[in-house]
Amino acid sequence: MKTFNGIPFGFIITIATLLHADEPASQPTRGAPSNANTTDEIIKFVEPQKGFGCIQTTQFNRWGRQVFAIWYCPFSGRGDCYLDAYFYDYDKTQWTRFLDQLVPAGGDLSAEMLTGDEIVFRTTDGKIAVKQSVITFPQKKWWNDTK
Repeated sequence: MKTFNGIPFGFIITIATLLHADEPASQPTRGAPSNANTTDEIIKFVEPQKGFGCIQTTQFNRWGRQVFAIWYCPFSGRGDCYLDAYFYDYDKTQWTRFLDQLVPAGGDLSAEMLTGDEIVFRTTDGKIAVKQSVITFPQKKWWNDTK
């Protein structure tokens, strides 16, 4: 039997296979679109990539700023989630991605849009995983400037 530094080669192959077994099959093509006209378009794009898990989404509209987030955890035995988040651009009439990352989340995320103009994503134990200011995002005019 062939060995590598005294370790059977078959054992090395088995360990390498197990280490990569947790990776989603769609890893090379993973990602949500950079821009989309609707949130349904984003969901349809992500759906085939989610693996065995389910897609989670949330949408906020606070003081004329709209944010949409989508995440899923495609791994078995690993609690990381892929997170993509978008803001709505009223001039371009489209959703534009501002977050695209793998988040160590413990298997799921929760989201909240704080009154201080931030969106926060928390892990299953309540710790902040991602915090992003939304103050520069496009804002729909809701006030009356008739002076």
